[in-house]
Amino acid sequence: DVPGEFVWQPGVLTQAVARGNWILLEDIDYAPMDVISVLVPLLESRKLSIPGHGKTIRCAPGFQLFASQQLLSSTTGYFKQHSSNASLLDHLWTRICIEPLSREELQKVLVTKYPNLAGISEKLLDVYCMLSSGRHELAVAKDDGMDAPPPEDFGMVSAASVASVDGRLISTRE
Repeated sequence: DVPGEFVWQPGVLTQAVARGNWILLEDIDYAPMDVISVLVPLLESRKLSIPGHGKTIRCAPGFQLFASQQLLSSTTGYFKQHSSNASLLDHLWTRICIEPLSREELQKVLVTKYPNLAGISEKLLDVYCMLSSGRHELAVAKDDGMDAPPPEDFGMVSAASVASVDGRLISTRE
């Protein structure tokens, strides 16, 4: 090793591909084009190209790539907040829309995982719900069972009546 010399080391994605691990990329809709340009061939061919090295790594058995994206809620469903480079990946994903947990579901998870917090779980949930813009205050009521399946373009995903709370400014000094 020469002091100050650049030595390439495999990053998290490269290690996951080589070892067959699972990886989660959060907020893929904010990924820059250079990230998307690496993911497209990876998802299409299950091979990761290492730029500048001329190497290609085949995905080890068990490798899985998951990604999340930010969706805004409205009374008619969920929608993408903006178009992004990640739309180039849309045809390569299996899309799943996961509704936020209700306050009651959150409390059950909290108390089950951390029984010693049962006495203050209500207060913890008050703070959490305030910081999450109240999304968990509104349990999604599926009373009619008439939810439509997600459309192919994923522009809108049907949801039961959910009042929009996106964009609400919250001060932790309130």
